[in-house]
Amino acid sequence: MTRVARCIEALGKLDPRRERSVVDVRCDEGDPWVASTLSRELHFVASHTVHHFALIRLTLARCGRSTPAEFGVSPSTLAHRDRRIPVQ
Repeated sequence: MTRVARCIEALGKLDPRRERSVVDVRCDEGDPWVASTLSRELHFVASHTVHHFALIRLTLARCGRSTPAEFGVSPSTLAHRDRRIPVQ
């Protein structure tokens, strides 16, 4: 099993009641530890992943490759686009 597969499996086993569990995080070695929550950290990872997907999308476009329209676009932006009234 790959490391990614193990991470996915572990995330699937998380107890939803633990999402508000306090965790200590830091950006880099030597940085101060700060309190956060498991939920906040997972949301940050998801958001940051979309950011990287957007950069990948731009790189692929410069190479003449296409991606699905929603690739690299945040879920909130997609939801906003769906709610807009088309201009006539």
